[in-house]
Amino acid sequence: MNSVSELSSRSALLQWAPPSRLSESASNDSHEVDISESDLRYEVLLSDKSKEMKFKSIYSGASLSCRIQDLKPGQEYSVCLQVHLDELQGAATDPIKFFTPPCEPDQPQPPKLLHRTKNSLQLRWNAVNDNGSHILHYVLEYDDGKDGEFIEFYKGRGKTHTLQKLQPATTYKFRLAVVNEVGKSSYSDPIAYCTFDNPPIQPNPPNLVAATVQTLHLQWNRRPKDDEFILQMDDPKTKYGHMNVYNGRDNFHICQGLTYFSDYTFRLRARNDDGMSPWSEEVTYRTLPDRPARPSKPVVKGRIHAHSFKLKWEPPSDTGGAEITRYILEVNSGSGYETVYSGLETEAVCDKLTPGTTYQLRVSCISAGGCSNYSDPCTVTTDAISPGQCAAPRLQGKPKSNSITIRWIEPDYNGGAPVLDYEVEMVSPDSSRSIVHKSKETECTVTSVSPGCDYYFTVRAVNRIGPGNWSEGLKVTSGAAPPIAPEIPVLQCKSPFHVYVEWQEPPCNGAPVTEYRLELSPDIEEDKFYSIYQGPQINYDVKGLNPFHTYYFRVQAGNSAGFSLFSPVAATITPAAPPSTVTTLRSDSTPRQLYYIGIILLIMDLV
Repeated sequence: MNSVSELSSRSALLQWAPPSRLSESASNDSHEVDISESDLRYEVLLSDKSKEMKFKSIYSGASLSCRIQDLKPGQEYSVCLQVHLDELQGAATDPIKFFTPPCEPDQPQPPKLLHRTKNSLQLRWNAVNDNGSHILHYVLEYDDGKDGEFIEFYKGRGKTHTLQKLQPATTYKFRLAVVNEVGKSSYSDPIAYCTFDNPPIQPNPPNLVAATVQTLHLQWNRRPKDDEFILQMDDPKTKYGHMNVYNGRDNFHICQGLTYFSDYTFRLRARNDDGMSPWSEEVTYRTLPDRPARPSKPVVKGRIHAHSFKLKWEPPSDTGGAEITRYILEVNSGSGYETVYSGLETEAVCDKLTPGTTYQLRVSCISAGGCSNYSDPCTVTTDAISPGQCAAPRLQGKPKSNSITIRWIEPDYNGGAPVLDYEVEMVSPDSSRSIVHKSKETECTVTSVSPGCDYYFTVRAVNRIGPGNWSEGLKVTSGAAPPIAPEIPVLQCKSPFHVYVEWQEPPCNGAPVTEYRLELSPDIEEDKFYSIYQGPQINYDVKGLNPFHTYYFRVQAGNSAGFSLFSPVAATITPAAPPSTVTTLRSDSTPRQLYYIGIILLIMDLV
């Protein structure tokens, strides 16, 4: 490398010549090597003092010069050159050192505003590169806008300054320059800052727009000079005092996550570039009460009756912040819940209930916060009672002479317990009463009846509590039967040829006796009897009999149901009668002899 020329604070020109060894090789080597300078490529390597001789490539090309740009003023640099031929690389030259001359400082950034009041502005700025020469001082100028010219008001080494005795609400422009031993930097870009105006006056307290259980929606007025607002809230339960809950430009805020039915105190202040207003007067708002928790599960108090019972319950563990104004007790018997009590008491009587019925009951409560959920339901079964009255029994079929069958239906209401038995009571014709049936069947046949008699039947149901009321009665007349066998007939012989027979009317067994049947037999044997009379009379003259002859009589009565059995057999002997008139005599007899014979015959007949 031949030289470094045209050295300035930020650039330098490097120049060099082709390698001398290239021409020597061409004159001394026994073999000719054709190497053109255009085939060579040069690489410039640069390092500054701060990098401890760590070089980086800043140029690569065929030119024999290179202008280095973007150097730092007042900086020591080292530069070397390296030659390349295709893939071949020569050794780097020895480094050449050079120094860039210092210059005026870099252009500074505009000063920044640290603090301001109505009459002052405090500015601050950052240090800049000194470009190789120590900074002597900073120059700060301002323009108050009157004549458009900047006026120097600070010159020194410090990097902060406060400009006093300024006009309120006035805009000032500022610019900054830096001076070192070489010269003065360019001025920074102008920047404008304004002194504060008078701060806003005290605002009105915030207004409540809407309240819920956990939120308060607040709103306030925005005035022309109000830029931002600070809202503070005091929660007495935390004892932290007023805490910021909002800081911003909106004129409303919703405070969330609050406790139900609690008081909160608020105050507001406005803020703009000129400062903050005094706090507004404090105002207190309250969140709405929450729905109360559900009451406890109701329990039975005292004895459970057939038609009523008493329930009690505990108030909710959390009322939601408001007093309970009403409890509502509902009952469900299977057709849906119905309200049976509404009031402030924590117990109630449920009456007009159906015995032996299971009920579900639940309770809820109401406050200013709303209605609670229902409690867990409790189940209560009322005590059973005896069954209801059965309907009057009905006759099943036609009454018979010796049995009556009746049926009935179960009662409309079993008293809340299953029917275990049915009892049937019978009133006999002699007014005696007896239970003739006791079972779960709804039909019975009574066999202990007499024909043609009136009987009175009632029925009742029985459950585990006891029997119900007797039903209305059913009057039944048993069926008719053939009459009772008549008593033995009375016989009276009127003559040897005539017997008068008389008998008494027997019990008719429910149907009037309409006829009698009188039978006669010359012998006691059953198959010898034959009918001699059939009619309604209770006597009969039997004629045409033989004298001195035994006759057997019996009688039976008949009605619409049939004939009775025969009465006991009555027997009689007809009296003897005078002999019959002699109509012929034998011619060989004498009167005396005939007379004798006649007497003998008469005696024989009498015997």
